[in-house]
Amino acid sequence: MYYNSAMKSSRSKTYIAFILDIVIAVVVAAAVVWMVVAGEGDLTAQGAAALKFFTVDSNILAALAALVCAVCHVRVLRGQAQALPLWAQVLKLAATGATTLTFFVVILFLVPVAKAPVVAMYGGSNFVLHLVAPLLAAAAYLLFEQPNRLGAKQLVWCALPTLAYEGYYGVNALTHAQGGQVPLAYDWYHFLQGGAQTAIVIAPLFLLVTFVIAYALNRLAR
Repeated sequence: MYYNSAMKSSRSKTYIAFILDIVIAVVVAAAVVWMVVAGEGDLTAQGAAALKFFTVDSNILAALAALVCAVCHVRVLRGQAQALPLWAQVLKLAATGATTLTFFVVILFLVPVAKAPVVAMYGGSNFVLHLVAPLLAAAAYLLFEQPNRLGAKQLVWCALPTLAYEGYYGVNALTHAQGGQVPLAYDWYHFLQGGAQTAIVIAPLFLLVTFVIAYALNRLAR
């Protein structure tokens, strides 16, 4: 009796995870198209320029990971697989960690420290990319994806999106520094307004935060 109940619960979670993954992919696609076409407000841009934002990149990664997991969930529901493959779990955790980082950067840094207007941070396409999609991704991973507990080697991979973006952001910002100061046009997140030298602290700090987020998600997932 307990076994059958557990199987039904697991199958129900898989159904919900599938639905959430489809919703994530759809709302992110809509929000990205909205930004690319309209590009209104702070921390937005039209066309390919929108890809300069970690917000956009992390959400696109989350949408792709959601689509991959949705396909894997269909295989599980059809009895063609027992669970998400390990590589899909790592991909989903990395993507969820990236959007969670986006969520916390907005509420803990951009709004209170960089004084970004709340309306701009949560208006238009940013409402989805800064709030809705990160929360949906976290809820899906923590409550319904049913991932295995990943080891340290897998968690390290979760820092790759942040590391890649740091490379782009750092090179772009530091090559345009003037007298040790980075113009806001090349430091749109205000991370280096204390001087170009602060990159020495900011870069490893964000990698550490990303790893901590991935660790916490990995430990808390049911």
